Amino acid sequence: MTKSPNLVSGSQTDERQEGLLQVGSSEMPLALNLKDEDILRIIGKRVEDGETYWNKELQLDEIRKNAEDYYLGKTVDEKDLYEFQVPYRNNRILTAVETLLPMLTSQIPLPVVTEGRDTDESRELAHDLEDVLLAGYDDFGVRRAFNVVGRHILMGKRVGVLKYRFDPEAGEILPDGGRKGAIVVEFVRPEKIVFDEMASDPDNIPLVAEYMDATIEELTLRFPDKKDDIFKHFGIVRGTKRQLARKVGYIEVWFTYYDDDGKVQEAVAYRLGENLLLGATKNPNWNYDEFEQTEDGKYQRLNYFDSPRKPYILVNHINTGKYVIDDTSLADQAQALQDVLEKRGRQIVENADQASSGLVLNSNMISQDDAGKLIGDPTEKIMVDGDVREAAARLPYNMLPAYVINDKNDARSEIDNIFGANAALRGEEQRGQKLLGAMVLSQRANSGRLQTITNAFEDACGRPFGLYPAMVQMMKVYWDEPEIVRYTPDDGKTRFIEWKSDKIEDGVRVRVKAGSAIPKDKQSKKNETVQLAPTLDPLTLAEGMDWPNAKEIAKRMVYYRFFMDKYLTEVLADDGSMVDSQAIGDIQALMQGQIPPVPEEPSKRYILTLTRFLESDGFKSVQDVQIKQNIIDFAKAVNDKARGGLGEVAPQSEQSPETPTPAEEAGVVPAETSVEGAETPLPPTTLEGEAQAPRQNFIQGLLSRIRGK
Repeated sequence: MTKSPNLVSGSQTDERQEGLLQVGSSEMPLALNLKDEDILRIIGKRVEDGETYWNKELQLDEIRKNAEDYYLGKTVDEKDLYEFQVPYRNNRILTAVETLLPMLTSQIPLPVVTEGRDTDESRELAHDLEDVLLAGYDDFGVRRAFNVVGRHILMGKRVGVLKYRFDPEAGEILPDGGRKGAIVVEFVRPEKIVFDEMASDPDNIPLVAEYMDATIEELTLRFPDKKDDIFKHFGIVRGTKRQLARKVGYIEVWFTYYDDDGKVQEAVAYRLGENLLLGATKNPNWNYDEFEQTEDGKYQRLNYFDSPRKPYILVNHINTGKYVIDDTSLADQAQALQDVLEKRGRQIVENADQASSGLVLNSNMISQDDAGKLIGDPTEKIMVDGDVREAAARLPYNMLPAYVINDKNDARSEIDNIFGANAALRGEEQRGQKLLGAMVLSQRANSGRLQTITNAFEDACGRPFGLYPAMVQMMKVYWDEPEIVRYTPDDGKTRFIEWKSDKIEDGVRVRVKAGSAIPKDKQSKKNETVQLAPTLDPLTLAEGMDWPNAKEIAKRMVYYRFFMDKYLTEVLADDGSMVDSQAIGDIQALMQGQIPPVPEEPSKRYILTLTRFLESDGFKSVQDVQIKQNIIDFAKAVNDKARGGLGEVAPQSEQSPETPTPAEEAGVVPAETSVEGAETPLPPTTLEGEAQAPRQNFIQGLLSRIRGK
């Protein structure tokens, strides 16, 4: 029986032992005061023992290779197939991973900063730090890193790895041509990482090694004191461009050790080959003075963490706590089903190819040469002597049993179920499920299953030594000079925050808002908002509908309802020169159900202000039928006053009662009192020339003359 990839060696009693648990490299402590050859030897042994341990316990290298092969669809070797067989592929693992990944990374784990003191100034600093962290989510590269880490988790790498560091070659260009440097967050392929054997606490791993690569030139620039040794290691004499451009691998090792005073310390060493130590130093992401005295005589901490930490953040999903590596993954559980799916699919395809079955020929009637010319073309012909029915026959065609097709469909649906990425979540119609409500419930149920992974993201960001606290620690160390942080919240107004290390108060705590990374069911929220719309304030309504710049939209709604002058000037970008205050007052009165008096001589500015309102979406969105009718009647009265003022009112006898007025025919003023289908009473379109057709819209000509057209 083949051993399942999610099982590990050993029994449960392995965790209930006394005495010496580990014999080997862990007995050789690392320290910076050792000789180079001792550091090299110990590092080499511990890294080698770590690789051996994890491959023995979890078959880690094999599992990760299989995970990538299944994700990329490399599970079928065409060399193992006959020429007539089709390399059938239906990669449901890839489909599931890429269906879930955008949902998992759609929401940012929101940082929550608790102020260090009970003062308004402290609360404002805490709020600024939250915005700085949110800006850093993009500026430091966290978003991209999480996208790749999420893919690693889903495809079965058994752990996701984030790394933060200070890059002196990044950031703004300085006047001297150098760089300011920047904090960066990167993903690391798990295959490049080696953990110390038996490591179980992701925040306290005694040794972490990362296989790195760089060109020889980059190595000499990073370790200038070792330039001669690097050249000697690679047999370089002159150091030509071609030689220096070669890429080489080396190991970066972060380890914990105890100094002479018994205090825990963190250090990093760089090894090139078995005999060259490029460098070894204390953790650079730490202020070793630890305190500084402020102007008022108080002492301020220079670090956010209580002790130096390795710059790696691990993301775990299905983990029982025994290892820093996950015990299994969704992809591990789906791989056997993927094999069944492709095997059954290949059987079905091959059976379909054999639907025409083999051809048996009578050698007495068809020669071997003629038989060799048959290719299956429906139009081909062959002459035979005798009964043509005796010349050829087809082998019987065997129909596949129904359980073969059912087995294939079951394997495919079960893979989707393991990941929680069924048809409803992908937006596809489910076979046999026609009710919209049932599809919505299925979609919500599968979305809820994503919470275990989003919880892992939130934990990676918000735990005491997680990513957000680590970003604060990096600011403490590297942001001695003010940094201008630009953050644009949902309202679209960019904040410019001047931030530096001394603004991070002692006692602040950085966490993550629980549930903030869970994918939002936007459609359900919109439906609820529509139902509650009559009782909601404008901002809640805009946020519930997921409109961009919700605060700006809420402000527009308030202006439209209560401050029409501001609506016209600020929202519609009118400079105010053509806004009539009396018209604004009359419009507001009409919107509140009142009937203002019609001005005796409406001015050009009055008519244009009223016209703009009637052209706006605000007028079209009036729901109260009576108010809308009052506005139309008022506009008609203003229309009549304007026409009378110009002396252009046609005699009543010239218009038949049965013939609609020009304004009515143009759709300006309805012939009936109903407002259904009513259009804008005063359209803005101007006319060329003075003479108007008898049935032309009168107001268009009126506005043309007012505007001097």
